[in-house]
Amino acid sequence: MTDQGSVSTSPINYEGQYDAVTVTFTGDSAAQIYTQYHDDLGQDSYSYLNAESTLQFDIKMRQLPTESMMLSQHCIHPCLAEVKINDFLPAVSSEWSTLKVPLACFAENGMDYQNMNTAFLLFTGGEAQFDLGNVRIVPKSVDAADDGLTCAQLAGVAEPALDEAVSNVFGSETWNAEVTTWTAQTAGDWSPSEGLVTTTVSGEGVATEVNVVYSTDKPDTDKGIVFIEGDSQNLSNYLAAGALQFDLYVTDYAANTDGMVVKMEGATTAGPDYFIGSASELPAGQWHSISVPIADLGLTESNLIEDIAKPLAILPAWANPQGGVEFTFKNVRVVQDASL
Repeated sequence: MTDQGSVSTSPINYEGQYDAVTVTFTGDSAAQIYTQYHDDLGQDSYSYLNAESTLQFDIKMRQLPTESMMLSQHCIHPCLAEVKINDFLPAVSSEWSTLKVPLACFAENGMDYQNMNTAFLLFTGGEAQFDLGNVRIVPKSVDAADDGLTCAQLAGVAEPALDEAVSNVFGSETWNAEVTTWTAQTAGDWSPSEGLVTTTVSGEGVATEVNVVYSTDKPDTDKGIVFIEGDSQNLSNYLAAGALQFDLYVTDYAANTDGMVVKMEGATTAGPDYFIGSASELPAGQWHSISVPIADLGLTESNLIEDIAKPLAILPAWANPQGGVEFTFKNVRVVQDASL
């Protein structure tokens, strides 16, 4: 354990024994943690920039920063570059998240990779607490980091607003969408619940259908979400009158009485759950046309509306058992005017 007064670290187990740390900033004064070459001299790391690498680290938030938190890389003093990351930190939870920042963003802000001596530095004058592990620089050839942050996001510049009257999520070069899942053993360490959710994708393009089955062989405390995930889009043009629309067929609600939930998510933050209907409101065994106003999805906080990477997250209500639930959805789209 190290304790410098305004910042302290203590070792924890992550992927191995004592391979991560819990970091606590007290807010008593400005403080920083960093990794630096032992002799303080710069080393030529330009090859990482040429390889379109990202600075990546795993983090689990315990307390969000009360003031600005800066992520920085340094070259020989006084050379440095930094970006503010408050808006991109994950919410406080028991889950680990990975942040990926292109080295190009530091280069744009003055970093000299021919003389790098500090590959990773976090600085804040406020309070914060988090677990930190697996800090690394990763070439694009190893990880394309399509789920990483962009320099425009870090600079606070919104992506150009999408302007399609009907934007089909599947079969679209706009979204380049794919089906992904997230599961967790919430009664334990929140590690993935392997086999909880099975997805089967059929059809192509706009005609894509996704069938989802939740296993009956898992504890009721195991939870899962299905995502349609793709390139981030600024949906500001859809906020006033637009809607998320899709067709839904529930084969079996099993013991899930509260029904189905949807939401939208960005690269690192999510909108709140939105209940689209219970078993009595959306009876099993028939298709239902779902239309959810974008304005009702809680996307304006932290400008999430400008950075939607997951236009559809869908799950059986979290508070009920999910085992045995089966449903199919298709025709996923966002429309600018739901009244048409």
